[in-house]
Amino acid sequence: MLRERPILFSGPMVRAILADRKTQTRRVIRGGPDFHARARLLRLDELDTGGPPPFGAWFGDSIPDDPVPLHVTCPCGQPGDRLWVPRWASRIALEVTGVRVERVQDISAEDAVAEGITVPRSNVICACEGPAEPPFDHQPHCAWRDPDVDPDSVFGAPLAREVVEFAILWNTINAARGCGWSKNPWVWVVDFRRLTP
Repeated sequence: MLRERPILFSGPMVRAILADRKTQTRRVIRGGPDFHARARLLRLDELDTGGPPPFGAWFGDSIPDDPVPLHVTCPCGQPGDRLWVPRWASRIALEVTGVRVERVQDISAEDAVAEGITVPRSNVICACEGPAEPPFDHQPHCAWRDPDVDPDSVFGAPLAREVVEFAILWNTINAARGCGWSKNPWVWVVDFRRLTP
């Protein structure tokens, strides 16, 4: 059954949707205290639901022998559902084309672009070569950090610039809520296509 659900995007992300540069969004899975530190995603063969499992994700505790799996449904719905920025504020309608679960740090460069990431910011610093001034000719193995987000953090393993840009954006939205990049929270990855205008 087709459902319509509201969703909020920032001004720059709405502009990216209208320019057909944003076709994906990530939303933190809400699961209670210690959820992101302890939860592990269950495979369907680990479930005993007595029939086809309902749409959503199933998590178990990382502590062995957890008897009660947690079923979580995506607040953005499932494929075929519609999303809209509040009707009174917009005419944009989106159709959900895919939903999956992953850790935020599992994002690929292609997914970062689908999230609306375009050009690296000039204040991103390459930890091995200094300021990332145009023409951004750093090697793929460079580690990146943003002095405005966390001057002591290097984003760890080699990351594509698009992923680093996404991590910086992620922190500006989610770090203050306790779900920053370094926490690596479980997220809903929602693919969508724009229906209108």
